Amino acid sequence: MRREDRPRRVGERAGTPEEEAAEVLYLRAVIRVYEPWVSCALLPSAQKRDAASRVQYARTVLALRGVDLGALGAPPVRSDHGGR
Repeated sequence: MRREDRPRRVGERAGTPEEEAAEVLYLRAVIRVYEPWVSCALLPSAQKRDAASRVQYARTVLALRGVDLGALGAPPVRSDHGGR
């Protein structure tokens, strides 16, 4: 089986640098969205477990890639329209 035909293993790098950057941004977004759900008192425990699992997976993959997990703030907004 060719490498591109099989699923990637946890922490295995994406193909191009652009794909890898997109995946890092996606995993950071997963953490920002689902982490508050883990401590939410209004959600059923099954949803909390799902959220905790997603956050743990994203944190694991980012840690394996050496991404600073302490700097999970919003990424800088880039503008192509010159600030207008």
